[in-house]
Amino acid sequence: MLPHPMSGELPVQERRISASRATVWVRALRLPFYPMLWLGYTLGASLAVPLQELWKLPAYWWGYAVVFLIEALTVFLNDIHDYESARRNLNHGRFTVGSRVLVEGLLTPADLKRGYRLGAAAAVIASLMVHHYSPAPAGMNVAFLALAVILGGEYTVPPLKFSHRGLGEIVVAFVHSLLIVQCGAAVLGGRFGGSPVVKVALPLLFAVFPSIALSGLPDREADGAAGKAILAVKLGPRPVLALASLSAFVACSLLFHGSGKWPSWAFGAVTLHASSVIASCLRQWTGTHTRRIDGVMVITLSFFYCGSWSCRSSKTWNSGVLLSVPHQAISASFLSGLRDHARPFAKVSRLPKPVDMTSQRRRSSSATRACLKTTEE
Repeated sequence: MLPHPMSGELPVQERRISASRATVWVRALRLPFYPMLWLGYTLGASLAVPLQELWKLPAYWWGYAVVFLIEALTVFLNDIHDYESARRNLNHGRFTVGSRVLVEGLLTPADLKRGYRLGAAAAVIASLMVHHYSPAPAGMNVAFLALAVILGGEYTVPPLKFSHRGLGEIVVAFVHSLLIVQCGAAVLGGRFGGSPVVKVALPLLFAVFPSIALSGLPDREADGAAGKAILAVKLGPRPVLALASLSAFVACSLLFHGSGKWPSWAFGAVTLHASSVIASCLRQWTGTHTRRIDGVMVITLSFFYCGSWSCRSSKTWNSGVLLSVPHQAISASFLSGLRDHARPFAKVSRLPKPVDMTSQRRRSSSATRACLKTTEE
């Protein structure tokens, strides 16, 4: 007897296929990078509304829904248009070369395009809800939405293709600092521009740049072969390492400049992470720059989180409580990064072989039919 479709008694094989499919889509989203935008958005929103009241406002949540969806759409487009670079890249890691769901045959371009259309429709609905709840003028919300779509969508997509012109790193740093902080403030009725936004966002601009610039070092050969002129391709490894070190130093200096009410441990945390970024760059100075640098990426990303939380500690947040949680997470990621950085990396000798999705789907269908037949008997 066959199970009723609505009874929930689906065959085990079919449930496994559904769970596996969901896992692939989660991987395609590249979720580890989303907290960076959420943190910048929340920092900006807290400039307009006290943090204790922030979580109760629908405008805040609908605004972040728009941010999340635009990030997802950007990731899908990047995977489609960066396929040639990802296919050639032998140094792919957790923080570089996209999700690789296309290269490994887990999804097809048509799948990602369908996901893009669905995400775009959801972003339109969320934008309408922002317009309904936000006290900001409609023109301001539309302008920020359009700018975010252009900078995100055109990162690898013609005609602008920022990442192919040596502008990708600057665009990403701008989006994750000045733009997202200003969007968070504006959606809750905050003033456009002004010293509070600049004081919070400018250190983030320099704090996020090292992770973006250094992530291109393992991708340099593959991106160059695919015609993608990232900074590591245009300038070379050592200028990129020098720029990343300088950027970390500037971020640390800007944070110290506005650190009037910092707790004592915050000084140590920022100094430690800035020094770690610079030390990692110096260690890479004489390297071959053709291997994964996951440990270095953990250090640079944790520096961004450390800087973003610390630069807000002198404002309205309870630094003793709110800053202690991210600091513990940052310390854990920093130690993990050091262990990862010290571990030897295996070299891949050939390009990954794409998976034949047609045969894979046939095998899944055959397994499902066999399971149904057994259940019927």
